[in-house]
Amino acid sequence: MWNEIENLLKATRFALRLELRPTDRNLAEFDYIQAKLPSYFPTVIGAASVAFESVFSPEEQMIMICRRHGGKRVHIRKKDFCFKQIQFDPNVSIHFRKRKEGDRGYWIREALVTGLCRKIINYRNLFLGIAHADFGMVPTIRHANFFVSVERGLVFFMYDDRGLLIASPSQEDLPELPSSLNILKREDLRGTEFLNR
Repeated sequence: MWNEIENLLKATRFALRLELRPTDRNLAEFDYIQAKLPSYFPTVIGAASVAFESVFSPEEQMIMICRRHGGKRVHIRKKDFCFKQIQFDPNVSIHFRKRKEGDRGYWIREALVTGLCRKIINYRNLFLGIAHADFGMVPTIRHANFFVSVERGLVFFMYDDRGLLIASPSQEDLPELPSSLNILKREDLRGTEFLNR
């Protein structure tokens, strides 16, 4: 399964990049100042949720990949906040692996969660944890999370509070999104972009 997913990620060539932050924010202020506004995180989580709901139907099968780079002692554990947002049933399984990255000497820890569908994931809490990561707020998710539709070849990746990418092997496979979302641009990706995150 790992090889199939890696090949799918390598095949992603095109993406939509979305801005999640409020469009009326003061661009002269740093993000950590803007993040203190009561509307900041609800706006970010709301936009990410609308995008996620537009990409994945409630019953569509998907896989979640969690990836964390670091030293030998960096781990991803089943008790992490991320996995507490999933309703584990008999169809859901989780597989862990670690690998050393070339000559650089750093480790990549990964978890692969199979048997998922949107209706068993508390994705609003997941997106809150991702959005909090740069601000030292709780809850926090410090590893990258990719949601993958193997059947359609779509990859959904919220990188932080600023935005997310929706990627696919071809432009025609990119989903139509509601006009309320702030699409920054369409991108032509290197095939290994997701693998190097």
